This record gives sequence, C-alpha cells and structure tokens, in this order.
Amino acid sequence: MKNSYLWRSLFLMWFVAIPEVHGQHCRMWECDKIEAPDGSESDRFGHAVWLDGDFALVSALWDDDGGAQPATGSVYVFRREASEWVVTQELRPSDGSDSDQFGSSIASEGNVIVVGAPGKDPNGAVYVFRLQNGAWLEEQKVEYAEPDGLRTFGNAVDIDQGRIVVGDRAAERVSLYQHDGSEWGLINSFDNPRSEEYEFGYALALEDDRLVVGAPNYFTGYAWFGTAHVYRDDGNGFRYEQELVPGEFDVGNYGRAVGLCGTRIVVGASNHRIHHSSLGTLVMFEYDGNSWVQTRNQSAYQASGLGASLELDADVLVGGGTTGSMGGGVHSFRFDGNSYGNHLNGHAWQVGDRAAVGTSVSHDQGLVFAGSPGEDTLAGRAAGAVNVFCLPEIGLDANRFLPEEGDEVSISSCGGQLGERAALFAVEFDDTPASLLLGIGRFEDRNRFWAFDAKVPPGLSGLEMELESIGFLSPGILGVSNRIRLHFQ
Repeated sequence: MKNSYLWRSLFLMWFVAIPEVHGQHCRMWECDKIEAPDGSESDRFGHAVWLDGDFALVSALWDDDGGAQPATGSVYVFRREASEWVVTQELRPSDGSDSDQFGSSIASEGNVIVVGAPGKDPNGAVYVFRLQNGAWLEEQKVEYAEPDGLRTFGNAVDIDQGRIVVGDRAAERVSLYQHDGSEWGLINSFDNPRSEEYEFGYALALEDDRLVVGAPNYFTGYAWFGTAHVYRDDGNGFRYEQELVPGEFDVGNYGRAVGLCGTRIVVGASNHRIHHSSLGTLVMFEYDGNSWVQTRNQSAYQASGLGASLELDADVLVGGGTTGSMGGGVHSFRFDGNSYGNHLNGHAWQVGDRAAVGTSVSHDQGLVFAGSPGEDTLAGRAAGAVNVFCLPEIGLDANRFLPEEGDEVSISSCGGQLGERAALFAVEFDDTPASLLLGIGRFEDRNRFWAFDAKVPPGLSGLEMELESIGFLSPGILGVSNRIRLHFQ
C-alpha cells in the first residue's frame, strides 16, 4: 500500500523579501577556493584537476617555483584534512625543462598517478608516479621509441584497471600501455580512422572494455566540426566499434571533451552556436545493445563554451564552459532515470573575464572542482585557482529510507533571499492532519540555496519513504504554499 505524506507551508515566520524562485535553473554555490601555497604570476594553477574523495590533484602548467626552477609545470597533491585541502607533495619531472607543459593532463588510480607533458622535447612524454612508503616517486617516463619532433604525446591521459591511455593530437594517435611487472609497455595503438586531420586524441575516456576518443577540429569547408570514436575490447585487444556523429551539423568543437560511464557517453561541443551565441552543448549517447544512439543535447542558457571539459558518473554530469563575461562557469545535470537534466549552474565570484573557470572539472561526493587557470590572485596575474562548488541535494538526504519517529529530515531547494526563515509546516497523512512541524530554514552562503530540517512525526516509524516528486520550496507571503509530496510503502 502506498500512502502520501504532504508537507505544506502555512505561513512565514519572518519575512525579508519576496523570493526569486529559480526552478530548474537554480545554483550550486561556491563553497571554497584553492590556490597554490607558493603560487606566482602566470603559473596557471588549475589547468587540470582530479578529485577522488579526500584526494585531489591540481596542475600548474607553467609553474617555475617563482623563477627558482625551469617553467616545466608541476602537479600538487592535496589531501582533505577536516575542512581544509592541504598540499602533501608537489610533483615535478626528474628531467624537467622549460615548456614541458608537465600537468597538461592528469589521471590517477589507486597508488598510480599519470601526468602528461606534451611539450617535452622532442615529442612529448608521460610520467608515471607510484605511491611508496607514503611518498609519490617517479616510476617511469613513457615516450615514443622513435622521436621525430612533430608530436604532442601526453596532451590527454586516462587510466583504468591498470591500463594507461595516451593521446597525441598532433600525430593523431592514441596509445595504450600496461604494466608487465617491471615496466609500462605498449600493448595497442590507434591512428586516426579518417583521412582528414582533426586532432584525433585531443580527449580520452577509458572505462572497462570501452575507450572513447575525441577529435574536435575537423574543418568541413563550411565550419569547424569534429567527431568522436568508440573502441571496444573484445578480449583480444581494443577494436574499432563506432563513430559518434551528432544529429546537428554545426556542432563546433565537437569532441573537445568526452566522458564515459557504463552504457552512457557524453561528448562536449564547446563552440556549438545556439541563437547566434557559442553557448556550447553536451551531446549524450546511450548504448542500446547493438549501437550507440544519440538521446539528447544538453545546453544551458547561462553557459558560454559549455563542453570545454566534462565528467560524468551514474548520477551527475558536470560540464565546464570557459568563456563569457563572468569568466566561465560550471554546470551540473542530475540523471533522472532517462537522461541528465535538472540543471544547476555555478559561477565564481569576482574572478575576471579571463579566469577561464571550467577549463577542467572533476567531481565526487557532492563537490565540484573547477580549474580557473587564468584567474588573477594575490600571487599574480594568471596565477590560477580552483573554485570549489557544492552540489545541493535536491530532495531528501536519501531517496529511500526507513524513518523512525523523531528522525531528522532535511529538504532543500533553491530560491529566496539571504537571511529568510522557513515557516510552520502542516503534516497530512492519508489526507488526515497528523501534526504540525516547525521547520527552521537557513540559507547557505550567498547563492540562494534553501534548506530546512524537520522531524518525522509519530505514526510513520518503520515505513519506507521514497521521493515521488519535488516542488521547489521558498517562503512567501501568507496564503502562498509550496509542496513536497512523499510516498510511504
């Protein structure tokens, strides 16, 4: 039997201003900012980011330690201690030199960190670090066996299940490596499957038996287009599976970023023009058992250059848009069972229009790291930073749980003004008033994130609760009510 439980706002206890309700376009809020402890002008800290729980990597593409080192670039290893992100180590190549672009790409799995340095003379290189006795030590420098000086090996990297994939957009080649017990050796490579040059290997995503390769710069004679390709491991190595062609024609820079999660692929097209503006688009595909089928294009009216970077998992898709008057931004979309929707956007405060927020993105456990390598800080112009955004929980703390009498229930949404309070809430159970709840609301930060807490009333203990639909809560004048309806099984 399913029962419904209705929360209804009766009146406002303390009214400050009529709230602005954002509906589907509310905001994630900027909850932290990370800068290099030894940052200096033009370091471009935040060029690449990687977040995994309490562990994070951030690269500074032109870091020279304030002139004490060559401008080889570096990668900072962070560990979250309480609420602070603390640098535990700074990684540099053992043979660093100017313009290596060490940190152009980064990836990590377990006790391995992979760093791309596509500017390393003569063809680029990839450096592998391994955690030993609490310290990250350089294990191997991976590079081409026959250098020719015309390549950018390491402009993109990824790692999954002990395999490293490396992109080289200049040579239009992707290489796959595996550790044989003594060193990382080449096990497979793929050249551009098309005859046209279009930077095959610009972006990569590797997961289980699938590899996605982005190639964003193919000129059709009319516009810059791009494409993406999927490879599948059939047990005897990766084989070509399918080209992912978008349903629209002028999807500019399509393939600049790619993401892969199970049967879903997302391809970024940062120069897709919508209503004569380069808003950018995230193009979504789903595997139907036989082929990859385009399911949706996801854009955002607040975006500019959306698709310059992206990352997805089973629940959340995050995309970066690096251009625009606000210096770029990040956009998140939650999976609703069919596709990624329920858009939230985030913009950093007072960063300047050259900050390029969203050049890189990574997310985990409700946090989004957005690299802004062009941001001016106290350390100097374009010293760079990472803007950290918190994703609000739209709905309950859990979609399904067994409540007990007196349990705290948190409900959140967007809208309203800083300092407003929630109101008195009535409870209806099986259409019969059961009790009154007092919900004292709070606003988190300055980005209009609304939340309140209330207790589970008597009579509901042990019943399974599930979110049916969400109404956006915002306190209003007397007579205005907003609802959230819940099921009990």
